[in-house]
Amino acid sequence: MFHLTLPFAYGGSHMSKKQDQLIKWSDVVEPQKATHGVGFTAFRHSDSLFGGLLNPVLNIDHYFMTQPTFPPHPHAGFSAITYMFEDSENGFLNRDSLGNEIIINPGDLHWTQAAKGILHEETPLKNGPVCHGLQIFINLPKKLKGTEPKIYHVDNFEAPRVQSSNDVAQVKVVTGQFENTRSLVQTDWPTDLLQLKWLRDGSVTIDLNPRQTSFVLNLSEAITVGEGNRLILSKYSGIAACNVGTEASRFEINAPKGSNVVIIRSQVIDEPSIFHGPFVATDSQEMNRIVDRYRRGEFGNLLPRNEE
Repeated sequence: MFHLTLPFAYGGSHMSKKQDQLIKWSDVVEPQKATHGVGFTAFRHSDSLFGGLLNPVLNIDHYFMTQPTFPPHPHAGFSAITYMFEDSENGFLNRDSLGNEIIINPGDLHWTQAAKGILHEETPLKNGPVCHGLQIFINLPKKLKGTEPKIYHVDNFEAPRVQSSNDVAQVKVVTGQFENTRSLVQTDWPTDLLQLKWLRDGSVTIDLNPRQTSFVLNLSEAITVGEGNRLILSKYSGIAACNVGTEASRFEINAPKGSNVVIIRSQVIDEPSIFHGPFVATDSQEMNRIVDRYRRGEFGNLLPRNEE
């Protein structure tokens, strides 16, 4: 019934070291293709493929969705994030058991911090046109798992854009911070969600604080990352890095003009995780409490749209 993962362990097979600054890299990971019905296809990156270096990210689905696929469903113990790419032909209507009904337009972000439990549903605004984006699951530490659910939303036009210090790329700061530019949304567990578009050939430097991880997702043709640009990412592939040293460090992404990259940067959660369907807990007792709350109806109510 339960799947147990150990607290954070350093995996992967590549390392960049300078004095006590240390970045550990996962292998380059090709996504697994996933489908659900006829209206949903995703290229999936799961934490189990990255040797512990994706922590606290649990899963990333790079999705293409054309029709309603998932009925109202629960989440607890983590955050479920939808980031709709600007090239999406369509948007979502997000509904939840808190009473929110929010449209996610192309370029928007909707962040559901499920915490102690919530029901939600996301459906395309129209059947047929493609919704294109990312569905991201990010763990929460124990101190936040029992708090009230919380919603963050960022409209596309609200997300600041800034050029990298060398003017190589434009950076959209969706959540968190890039260099000195901060998003309107600062999540309870600090997480930077950044989208970079290369204006010309060259490298962009990404900072990593101690015990901070970074996931790099390549949405374009081949790019390189790491010391000496030795790690090559093909289209839709990803790689994770963690600063396991005691001082701030950094790495470079080298890419040609027109490249498109998403970065998710956050702090390691040094706690065990137990999974049961759409729920994440730190131990079996906490999981039992989550399941009991759900069975008692404490996540609220949310009927499918056609039954309201």
